[in-house]
Amino acid sequence: MLGRDERAWGRPWLVPSNPPVSVREALRELSTAVGAPEPRLRVVPRWLLQTGGLVVPLLREVDGMLYQFDAPFEVDATETEQTFGIRPTNWDQLLAETARAWRERLSS
Repeated sequence: MLGRDERAWGRPWLVPSNPPVSVREALRELSTAVGAPEPRLRVVPRWLLQTGGLVVPLLREVDGMLYQFDAPFEVDATETEQTFGIRPTNWDQLLAETARAWRERLSS
């Protein structure tokens, strides 16, 4: 949508999103939606990511984004919402649609 609107040119815009939840909570809710057991999550030590990043470019990129997990990281997209009328998809609807897509993927 922003690529087709002249008001968007020449500046960055933030994508509207639902209120923040932790990765653990998002995966817990998704596993409930698909009827799967709660996932086991583990912390990967930063040194391991950095070491792996020496040979795996994707891990190098992950290391560069870890600041988002060191402290609360919230995005305010109010200006995008007000300017373009874009709203985030309802969280429960998003979970239901994601669960449906995964079920279909697993059954094919």
